[in-house]
Amino acid sequence: MENPRQRKKGRKAGGSKERGRSTKPVDNNHQAQTRSPCTLCLVVFGAILGVLTAVLLILPCPADPQEYSFSDPRKLEGPLAPNTILSRTEHFVEGKVIGPESLVTYKGDLYTGTADGKVLRIRGEEVTLVGRTGAPPCGTYETEPTCGRPLGMRVDSLGNLYIADAYMGLLKMNISTGEHETLIPMDVEVAGHKMMFPNDLAIDRDGVIYLSDSSLTWQRRDVFSLVMEMKPGGRVLRYDTKTKQVRQIMDGITFANGVELSPDQSYLVVAETSTARILKHHLRGEHAGRTDVLTDNLPGLPDNIRRSSRGGYWVGLAATRGTNGLNILDAVQARAWLKRLMFKVLPMNLVLLAAPRYGLIVKIDEAGAIVASYHDPGAKSIAGGSEIHEHDGHLYIGSYFARFIGKLSIEELDRL
Repeated sequence: MENPRQRKKGRKAGGSKERGRSTKPVDNNHQAQTRSPCTLCLVVFGAILGVLTAVLLILPCPADPQEYSFSDPRKLEGPLAPNTILSRTEHFVEGKVIGPESLVTYKGDLYTGTADGKVLRIRGEEVTLVGRTGAPPCGTYETEPTCGRPLGMRVDSLGNLYIADAYMGLLKMNISTGEHETLIPMDVEVAGHKMMFPNDLAIDRDGVIYLSDSSLTWQRRDVFSLVMEMKPGGRVLRYDTKTKQVRQIMDGITFANGVELSPDQSYLVVAETSTARILKHHLRGEHAGRTDVLTDNLPGLPDNIRRSSRGGYWVGLAATRGTNGLNILDAVQARAWLKRLMFKVLPMNLVLLAAPRYGLIVKIDEAGAIVASYHDPGAKSIAGGSEIHEHDGHLYIGSYFARFIGKLSIEELDRL
């Protein structure tokens, strides 16, 4: 007789054996249901991507960006060998100025123009208001054209201060009273175009002023768009203070910026900012009217140019390129499609973030060769220099965005 416990145990064992042999039927519907959410996600993502691509293609581009291929940046060796001289720069009158672009000296005092439309006198550490080129309010993209933006400045022996204001034109200011008159208004057409971006100037011994007009399209407040578009729309105008006549003497410049006369005033030196080079325009002699390249492939984007008391020229670099192994700006400039995309979806002031954080100013000789450079690795003291001005045994370094003027003893340079 079978033991009930054994029979129960046998059934249990048999059941286990059958379950071990059995295979579960494949449920294709279940697998399809399991995969469908992932598939749906891919479809949705693809649709969104397609819509974004279509929108980007349809959106109008506010610029006409051009491709430009730079040469590889110069190696930091020889006259460009790294040092830390610029990192010793003092922050002079810090907090008392905003974006001191250009600097001049008259009777021992410094003068500068700032981002809030002011022309300031600096005597020792004291900063006082001389005058304004526009009217407040200031400080925003919308108010800049009415606030005024004094950029390049020069002063003559009589104390007349000549100012290239980015929105008001070429001005002449009484350095004592602050009263000013407009020599070239913005609405005057020269060679078929009104000025859009007066930037810098130089004045010769006969009272002739050479004025750069950076662009036929962009205003100063859109300066980063001007840099990235890479179109040769800049020019240089000649204004005679005696006859009041103005004419165009140079055009086709990709961001015309700093201007300076040679010591004998036979030629004009002009910074072509976007292309990182400096031009030489012959004013007299057998080559009068011809433009040559004086210096090419600079390690940064040149701003104002001023003569050195020891010969040659100081060149302020608004931004550097490729000094730390990265060269993002050059790579972007060579791709028009990428710039077109950036113009559609990004604020152009973000391009500044692509520039290396590296302070650098250079000195060139009259043949255009770089003969010296002064560095601030990491830009701890100076991030970008708009102009280098010699005064009272020091270099005073302007900036279009800093809230101070750089001050560096010339003795520091001799220790290099």
